[in-house]
Amino acid sequence: EEKIRVAVMDLGQFSGAMTSDLRSEKFGAVAAEYLTEALADSEKFFVAAQEHIAEKIAAENLQTSGEIAPSMARKIAKVLNVDYIIFGTVNGVSGDTMTLEILSNGANVHTVRVVLIVQMMYAKTGRLIVARGEGTSKSSLVKAGTKSAGYITVGKKKISLNSVDNAIYKAACAVVADLEAQLDDFIADND
Repeated sequence: EEKIRVAVMDLGQFSGAMTSDLRSEKFGAVAAEYLTEALADSEKFFVAAQEHIAEKIAAENLQTSGEIAPSMARKIAKVLNVDYIIFGTVNGVSGDTMTLEILSNGANVHTVRVVLIVQMMYAKTGRLIVARGEGTSKSSLVKAGTKSAGYITVGKKKISLNSVDNAIYKAACAVVADLEAQLDDFIADND
């Protein structure tokens, strides 16, 4: 069975879904990397290399993040020699904290939740498959009087960047599973 040729654009970040300090993080680019990895691991997709995408898109001065119009998708697909363009948004990064007492110090256990909404557009027709993926991850921050490196603040909660990264990876894998589940019917409808 021939693999479907796709290119993954950096994901945008839905502005209402996270605070300004989170928007400064590169979650969209991280999510695109994890989507690329999960798609490449799939038996159904051939994925254009991310570094080649950046070079070719920059040379053509094309818009590649967030919402992409069908006419732009056709241009991108032609430049990258693919049939499908994948784009979308990091729709939310949120966290919950639970405090545990360990000896006299205690620890905060963080649960991070990331939601990705992705669209895979067939460049020839502009038709879309919409996929959603959610990932969660837990981490802890021990209250030992030391500064916490590698954390971001979500509201008033300190969340481990490793946990955010892990939740993005899980969300990307869930998106790919959703795309695979819809793919056969989508292709049949395009023939």
